Amino acid sequence: MKQLKISKSRLYDAFGEIIYAVAIADGDVSEKKLTTLKNALIGHPYAEQILWSFCYEKSKGNKLNDAYKRSIQTLLDNGPHMDYVFLFDTLQQIANTNNRMNKKEGRVICSLEKRLMAHYREHISFLPIN
Repeated sequence: MKQLKISKSRLYDAFGEIIYAVAIADGDVSEKKLTTLKNALIGHPYAEQILWSFCYEKSKGNKLNDAYKRSIQTLLDNGPHMDYVFLFDTLQQIANTNNRMNKKEGRVICSLEKRLMAHYREHISFLPIN
């Protein structure tokens, strides 16, 4: 398997897209979720890029599936990355903004995790960690 070289900018755009997908899963991207995201991004070196991507998706009113498909392909093409731990922590925070995770939000997170893990297990000997 040939790993594609994904730019940092595109990788963190994908973070914003998948965070948006989780945020919109329950049908509403509330100000509370935006505040949760901003708090989660404090101190992250690519916070501005992630937030820009999230807000772009929101401003365009993009559908969950469209944002999900774009981001998952980038994450798969990029291969494993140390910042995926940060990404999943942020997804959990967004989903738990109202002190409970909606089933649809949980499905998006679970689907992402399963897709990434299945792909990386299949190609583990070929994938360096970025």
